Amino acid sequence: MDARRVFIRGEAGLGKTTLLHWIAVRSALGDFPEGLADWNGTIPFFIPLRRYAGRELPAPEQFLDEIGRFITDELPRGWVQQKLRDGSAVVLIDGVDELTADRREEARTWLRDLVGAFPLTRVVVTSRPGGAPPQWLLDARFSVMNLLPMNRADVQLFVERWHGAMQLMCVDDESRQKLKDCEAGLLDLLVNRAHLRKLSGYPLLCALLCALHQDRRATLPSNRMELYEVALQMLLERRDLERKIGAVDGLGRTEKLLLLGDLAYWLIRNGYTDVEVPRALYRISQRLHHMPQAKAGNQDVYRHLLERSGLIREPVEGRVDFIHRTFQEYLAARDAMTIDDVGTVVQNAHLDQWHEVVVMAVGHASQRQREELLRGLLNRGDLQLLVLASLETAPELDSDLRREIQLKTSSLLPPRSMSKAKTIASAGEYVIDLLADCNPQTIEEVTATIRALAETRLDEALPVLAGFAADPRDRVFEEVLRCMAYFEMRDYGEAVLGTLPRKALYVKDQATLIAARHMRSLNKLTLGYFLDKEPPLSLFGMLPQVPSLELDRWQEKDLDVIKTRFRLAELTIDSMELESLHAFDFVESVAEIRFEGSWFESLDGIERWRDSLKKVSVVSVERINRDALSALKREMPHLAVSP
Repeated sequence: MDARRVFIRGEAGLGKTTLLHWIAVRSALGDFPEGLADWNGTIPFFIPLRRYAGRELPAPEQFLDEIGRFITDELPRGWVQQKLRDGSAVVLIDGVDELTADRREEARTWLRDLVGAFPLTRVVVTSRPGGAPPQWLLDARFSVMNLLPMNRADVQLFVERWHGAMQLMCVDDESRQKLKDCEAGLLDLLVNRAHLRKLSGYPLLCALLCALHQDRRATLPSNRMELYEVALQMLLERRDLERKIGAVDGLGRTEKLLLLGDLAYWLIRNGYTDVEVPRALYRISQRLHHMPQAKAGNQDVYRHLLERSGLIREPVEGRVDFIHRTFQEYLAARDAMTIDDVGTVVQNAHLDQWHEVVVMAVGHASQRQREELLRGLLNRGDLQLLVLASLETAPELDSDLRREIQLKTSSLLPPRSMSKAKTIASAGEYVIDLLADCNPQTIEEVTATIRALAETRLDEALPVLAGFAADPRDRVFEEVLRCMAYFEMRDYGEAVLGTLPRKALYVKDQATLIAARHMRSLNKLTLGYFLDKEPPLSLFGMLPQVPSLELDRWQEKDLDVIKTRFRLAELTIDSMELESLHAFDFVESVAEIRFEGSWFESLDGIERWRDSLKKVSVVSVERINRDALSALKREMPHLAVSP
């Protein structure tokens, strides 16, 4: 794989476009962090594919048309090609999924031609998972990376920084204190409410939670549909009312939702991601004909929605789109159910650009519409995963329909990939019992089943997850460690890690170090040297009590971070160079010491274990300090010393 070419896949709201913006800004400023320092001195070219949904993909000389059109005439002829050729360009291509399915092969050919013509240039491409499979750019030597939801530590940092940014706008200590109280209150809610923890893993939704928690005085919605609903209420109504900004007479929140919903659904229905302003004006005028209460012309209504709703924008002159596709999909689904367009939704459900519309339509639907929609999806035969995903937004289901769904989706289990695991998990509590009854066999099935249970983020999933976590294979254990981020550590430690039958553990990173504290069955712990990754030193004071401890490749000067007091049957010192044994004061007693591949200047300090020590072995070493061993035999003749 080529590190200059990266294909990033991630669900809606995970920050794919934001990540590309971050790369573009860092590239322009030349201040990439240390790990990407060789990207400094580059020139960013940002290409949002949604702008090309209805036209030809750009040639290099058109890369600046979107953001640099006012300076392109001043640039030397062939300047863009020269930057691409010498490797100083970073081409950021956003949203493969925003092209219609029939144009994605064209986009792949275009990308292959681009990297073939300019092999030194850096290229980063993004897509939702449904837009392109992981191997989509494999033959062009793109590395594949998946954006994951934020873990608990990420969410806490996000919330702290969001409130920190808001405090910069405060004019007095009282308002700053209110924000600090809001921050503390929200973090407390995220700890205690599983549904909020799941929402907060997505940067877009986490930002909404922060804003709504402050705006609604510490009360928050209970699910994703309600979160969008109250966010739209804030954006379309309350924000202007509270700021005493005048509204268009007769254009309240209901009318705005109808107008925006009509535009959103029309765009989705036609496969558009944006549209010319005159066409958007025409859509608005058609709907306004049925709103005699709105006392303003088409242009005034459009400008009001553009400037005050925060939902649509003109990214380039003459074209309009939605600020984020998630809101477009929510509004499109609302409009589809308002006009009772169930059949159209079912007919298009196989298209990945409709998947979120389908899921949200189930939430917007009446009981009759919901049953018709879900039965229609089931009858198509190839959309069972989408049916499961749609259960996330269904507030109620007929018992017969629930049984039918359970019967027809049982063949999906166990999941065989992480992408399917995520979709299955979106059904929430409903799938926990189904997963408990499935029988995964292959390593892929077991790990995907564990991931599906973890992705629900529900405490009820923990006992089921623990059952699959008992599988002794290393890849399963690695997945168990990854899934720690989805739960509170105390709950996960007690319900899952504490039940693992694992006897020995090699601690090579922070996650394993944290897990070790909860694993009650361990009798051997190997601590690898990884202080360069700076784990919290407090973790070394809470290690499990084990009879056998091994230290692998540690620096003698760093041993003082280990604060746990050990009473050991065996201490193994592997691949270390020691001046003495004084640094091992964290070992209160030990029966046997083994030096494997280690060298010692002296054995001073060993006398502290005179009462417990029975044996000292030196093995697998090229050089041995025989003088120190001879002195040890004289001073402690009761020891068995070898060689």
